[in-house]
Amino acid sequence: MKKAVFAVLAVAAMAAGASYSYARPAFGHEYDVVDAAGNVIGGAEFTCSARWYTWGDQNGTRVLVNSYEC
Repeated sequence: MKKAVFAVLAVAAMAAGASYSYARPAFGHEYDVVDAAGNVIGGAEFTCSARWYTWGDQNGTRVLVNSYEC
């Protein structure tokens, strides 16, 4: 019984992994993160591979500074 349950779960996991895909975004975006005084304290980028990269302090306001076509 345990082997049958394990086999069903293994097949379900493989099917879910094989069907995973994502749509590539149409645009990438670059952001500055600014504090209340307007000083840049960090930044972020949403890339064409649909990943977020961040740096610096993220505890501020995110301001869009650039968009680019993917």
